[in-house]
Amino acid sequence: MTEEQRYLLDLWGYIHIRNAFSGKELSNALSAAERFVNSKPEELPLGFGIEGKRHLNGFAFDKSLERLATHPTIWPIIREVTKGRPRLTSGTL
Repeated sequence: MTEEQRYLLDLWGYIHIRNAFSGKELSNALSAAERFVNSKPEELPLGFGIEGKRHLNGFAFDKSLERLATHPTIWPIIREVTKGRPRLTSGTL
C-alpha cells in the first residue's frame, strides 16, 4: 500500500482503487451476489446462510466473488491490513 492509501484508509475506513476490476469481472460478481442475496435461506447450499444483513461464506458462493477478494490489484492490500491473516467468511455483499 502507498502512504496515501494508508492515510485514506485511516481517514475514511476504505480506499477507492480506480480500475481495479474489469467490467466483466464486476458484472459477473454482481450477478453472483444478486443470486446469493435473492436466495431463500433454505435454498442455499450447505455452509451458506444469512444472519441479518450478513451473508455467511459469501465470497465462496461463486468463483467470481472469490476473485474480487483475491484479485492481484487488491490482494496485497488485504494482506497488509489483516497482517497476513485475512478471513473472508462473511459480509454484507
